[in-house]
Amino acid sequence: MKTLKIPRPSIIATLAAESADNEARTVDVTFYSGATVPRFSWLRGEYMLTLSTEKKSVRLGSLNSGSAPVLETHSDWSTRDVLGVVERGWLEDGSGKATIRFVQGDADADRVWNKVQQKVLRNVSMGVRIHAMKETSGTEDKIKSYLA
Repeated sequence: MKTLKIPRPSIIATLAAESADNEARTVDVTFYSGATVPRFSWLRGEYMLTLSTEKKSVRLGSLNSGSAPVLETHSDWSTRDVLGVVERGWLEDGSGKATIRFVQGDADADRVWNKVQQKVLRNVSMGVRIHAMKETSGTEDKIKSYLA
């Protein structure tokens, strides 16, 4: 039996803990830094993906709608998975940034907010909806590359 190696996606995404506002329970995050990440799909196999950070290529409507949830580990099966909401999203210096607000009076959100305040939790992970991709692979590349 052949073993299939699926790389764990990794994007440098950080919380700006110094921006934490305890009263409002908000903190700024860099959710995408422009990094190229390894991905896997059953259609393409292993490939490298870079997300465009050009304003004309990025749809921020969902982040700025007031309804984009902050989730516990990408899970959205239950209302318990919702820790907060994205207050606003924007592009700055080739990065994707957002201000997120944590729910008050919720044990799960309180636990995560406590880690943000103590600067223990410093990284975030984000999900995206890709509307279009363009292949950017070189002729000698063993793994295909795409720009979304």
